[in-house]
Amino acid sequence: MFLPNTSQQRFSALVLTGLLSLGSGLPSKAIAAPVRQYSIAQAQPQQLRSSLVRAIRRDLSRKTGIPTRKLRIVEAQRRTWPNSCLGLPVANQMCAQVLTPGWQIVATDGQNRWTYRSDRSGKILRLVTSLETEMKAPKAIADAVLQDLSQRTGSPTSSFRIIEAEERTWPDGCLGLAGADEFCTQALVPGWRVVVTDGTQQWIYRTSNPPAPIQVRLEKASQKDSEALKPTQIPTDQLPPPLEKGEIFRAIASGGFAGRTYETKLLADGRVLRTRLTPQGAPAQTQTVTRISQEQVQQFQQLLAQEQFACFNRLSYPPPSGAADFFAITLSSPDSTVSYADLGGDRLPPELQNVIQAWGQLETVSGVAR
Repeated sequence: MFLPNTSQQRFSALVLTGLLSLGSGLPSKAIAAPVRQYSIAQAQPQQLRSSLVRAIRRDLSRKTGIPTRKLRIVEAQRRTWPNSCLGLPVANQMCAQVLTPGWQIVATDGQNRWTYRSDRSGKILRLVTSLETEMKAPKAIADAVLQDLSQRTGSPTSSFRIIEAEERTWPDGCLGLAGADEFCTQALVPGWRVVVTDGTQQWIYRTSNPPAPIQVRLEKASQKDSEALKPTQIPTDQLPPPLEKGEIFRAIASGGFAGRTYETKLLADGRVLRTRLTPQGAPAQTQTVTRISQEQVQQFQQLLAQEQFACFNRLSYPPPSGAADFFAITLSSPDSTVSYADLGGDRLPPELQNVIQAWGQLETVSGVAR
């Protein structure tokens, strides 16, 4: 990302990872078109793609630790969801207000049942939280989290219960929650995201993994709705050209004091290309910055899927009121485009911030400088 070197852009130097949004909230009720319910056995193969079934089994296996071979689909319904978040936005996430055809699918391991929502292709997945299914963290992780919360609140650990636990990979030694002037080792840290409740309130924790001393950090409070930027729809005639074959991601940044425009692309072979564009949009100079590993390319692609980048398609986030001398940035994947002003980056939805952080780290590693 071509972000000015200002304190407001600290997040652009974080390492590649996927982080969940801060805070939690009850999902909004989906508005579904009347449909006929039928079982997966009655569905035709072309109605429910095998790739969608595989995606759900992989996602559920990752969340629960249950091998994919023990998971099967038992129900499937056609649904039309009220927005691009499938009627289940996370806290402070903006969703394109467009009807989204898709599926509601029920999976089981023979004992528990999980309900998923998806778009038609399966690129967007949402696991519907169910009281009958409780994600379990390893005992060492659970004990560390509950002990920390007990010390914070003065209540016994028996007052709390874990309602969600998911393996995550954090961007640095501070688990992506660095304090002011805190030094963090720049290495990916495997760990867990854990949600705890006492029945009336929830706390969200991030942890590292055992056997090393388990690091436990309480996530920051989610931003207030009044502080979040409200997006508008990007008109069709203002969308940039689609990515070409072999292009994974693209950032176009323009503005700043010099008023220049730069385009940076990540290619499937790992090359990162940077091009300075003329005022007319023509390439003026192209530079091959570096080549990252295929593992890093795959990590970034997984991040885009994990953070549901497709949910932000055609959304434009304006600069904060009174902002000046900022960069207007447009990010594109093969199926989504979103734009924003860099000075408002800390007021974007957390999922989008995570993508920006990861992309900023790739550019930092690549040596891209504005």
